[in-house]
Amino acid sequence: MREILLGGAVLLLDGAPRTGSAGLIASAASRVLGLAPSDLVVTHSCSRCGSDDHGRPRVRVDNAASDTCAVSYAASSGYAIAAARAGDALGVDIESIAAVSAHQVDDVLLHPAERKALLGLTGAERDRHRARLWVAKEAVAKLTGAGLRMDVRDIRVRVDDDCADAAWPAGFGQHQGARVYYFAASAEVIGALAVPGGAEAGRLMPADASAAGAASGRTATPG
Repeated sequence: MREILLGGAVLLLDGAPRTGSAGLIASAASRVLGLAPSDLVVTHSCSRCGSDDHGRPRVRVDNAASDTCAVSYAASSGYAIAAARAGDALGVDIESIAAVSAHQVDDVLLHPAERKALLGLTGAERDRHRARLWVAKEAVAKLTGAGLRMDVRDIRVRVDDDCADAAWPAGFGQHQGARVYYFAASAEVIGALAVPGGAEAGRLMPADASAAGAASGRTATPG
């Protein structure tokens, strides 16, 4: 297991996951809170159906009523990642570059500005950039709490080396901008952490706010 410190968050990357998501989430949160994992309770809350069997993870101190820190979790391509941070929101995602490239995702993924930028790239550079857009948008969707209710084509991501800024239309969560930090699980598997803020916050103009058009369907994710 590897600890990664990014954007004020603690991330735990497990390359041979043996425990369920709750154990990894509790371990990450315990490092933020200075408590033992056994002192923490991990629950879930689904914004779509209200179920506590799945959906956005939450962590609290045993017998305490309120959340203690923001947490997020993702698993794909033989890796699991849990992130924890003091504050009200964050999101994390991880994916294989090859898995994203193997699917025809551009029509359900890209904001018009991102599609234009991608046209200027070729080969492995283009595949890596597309995967960076993918994990950033999945992490942002988790940060907002909207998940699959959010059309990721309406999220605009500006990639800059190992970071990115993201913005999206109002109506999804209490934030409207995020800073994204990238990390590598391996040469072929990348991840992204999204936290509130970023230079793009508040910049998304009405002309950009419906980049995806009327269609709102999404295909299955690579992971």
